[in-house]
Amino acid sequence: MIPRAMFLLAPALALQTAAAVAKDGLSWGVRQDGEGIVVAYEMPQTDDQRLFFSCDFASKSLTVRVPFFKEGMKDNAVTTAKLSSSGGQADLRMKLVSDEMGNHFEATTTLTPALQSVLRKGQSLTLHVEGETQSFPLAGGQKGFAVMAQRCGG
Repeated sequence: MIPRAMFLLAPALALQTAAAVAKDGLSWGVRQDGEGIVVAYEMPQTDDQRLFFSCDFASKSLTVRVPFFKEGMKDNAVTTAKLSSSGGQADLRMKLVSDEMGNHFEATTTLTPALQSVLRKGQSLTLHVEGETQSFPLAGGQKGFAVMAQRCGG
């Protein structure tokens, strides 16, 4: 599979990038090879990613990352992130990681039916973590999430 750093830092590898670009210049980028897929809400041609999903086809392991910094939080702090849309709600247990990619919450999990429904239904995705709420348009990520569900869903 393409190394994690390449997925994060080389958006030029994108096989498909969503045509719909939000007012802030962000859009859903989809990168896929024979071993996995990444669907990330990001600034094209940069390493600025606001929400990141990566699935390894062989293991069906899903990694979810959300950049996050809150004064006083320690590495490895654990929290629950709530993702919701008109498709329902899915909770992810996430751990704060500080590495070469910066501070982010990260979860390694599986693509549950509840999470599939959240990612594939509705107009927007809401993420609530550590008292902060962000919204992301789901348009533009649907094709990537469909492939992810087909190849990584349970």
